[in-house]
Amino acid sequence: METQVASQWVGIDVSKAKLDIALRPANKVLQVTNQESGWQELSEQLKKYKIELIIIESTGGMERGVAQKLQKEEFKVAVINPKRARDFAKASGRLAKTDKIDAEVLAHFGEAFQPSPKPLASESQVALSDLVNRRSQLVEMLNSEQKRAHSVRSILNTVTSCEF
Repeated sequence: METQVASQWVGIDVSKAKLDIALRPANKVLQVTNQESGWQELSEQLKKYKIELIIIESTGGMERGVAQKLQKEEFKVAVINPKRARDFAKASGRLAKTDKIDAEVLAHFGEAFQPSPKPLASESQVALSDLVNRRSQLVEMLNSEQKRAHSVRSILNTVTSCEF
């Protein structure tokens, strides 16, 4: 297996069922399933190239599996905010939005800005973060309900104090 000499920037557009992948400057596009067998296939394909960085858009957790798999395979992975990618696409004049174009934009973004790869959170860190976020939501809901209950009590006091 011969490795390509030119460094490649890889953009991965993640959806629930599939991954669209673009390599730049090789102008190669791939598509694999967003499950372990697809991640393994992707890893094997990428090993044929000299990969500088893999850029993945954050998609509410759907990107975690492939990102962790690629990091375990010792690829450098940067998960970026979708707004940054969309703003870059607009600035580049790429207004059409398809999964393939999104992957190409991510690869171009990586080449242009070279975001720093960061290790992903472990499964236990993600679980803890999810629990903390859920607790915050519940505390906020509880405060809102207490305010509503106070308003209802005020209205009931007003109604019961009225003489009919």
